[in-house]
Amino acid sequence: IHIKDDTILKEPIYINNVIKQNDNKTFLNCRYLFSIGKNVSIKIIIKDINLNIAYLNTVYEVFVNDSSNIDFVIESEKPKTTQIINYSCDIKENSSLNMFDISLSGKLIKNNYFINLKAKNSTFNYNGINLLNNNNHIDNYIEINHKNKNTNSNTNQKNILDGHSKGVFYSKAII
Repeated sequence: IHIKDDTILKEPIYINNVIKQNDNKTFLNCRYLFSIGKNVSIKIIIKDINLNIAYLNTVYEVFVNDSSNIDFVIESEKPKTTQIINYSCDIKENSSLNMFDISLSGKLIKNNYFINLKAKNSTFNYNGINLLNNNNHIDNYIEINHKNKNTNSNTNQKNILDGHSKGVFYSKAII
């Protein structure tokens, strides 16, 4: 998805990803590529639903150009899914990415976030919540690379765990 320069959207972009495979040997590879132009202000909401057994490999590549503000929401409900997510983002000058990760369930989910604050005054804010039960397991790894002056990052993760569920959170900033 390419968002042109000077785009300001008041309504969010919705992507509903509903998997309805019934084969317990389902293995899917998904790739999302977002190229965000200069002076853009948008909200992207991705809703992932898979209520069946599946194995997923998902890649998000996001490029945020100068003077843009992006709200990125990923809401997932995958109680029987095993998944690895690799999310990478390059954020340029005077731009910000506000990430909201909402996980309602997941058999075994590994979320990897690799964020590069490439230019002056670039910002990354991460807010995540995992609402897990039974034997759900979600592991969030965040690596933020501050590659220029006056960059800023914040991480906030909340886990609500019930039964034998597990939530792992690891965040590091390289300055």
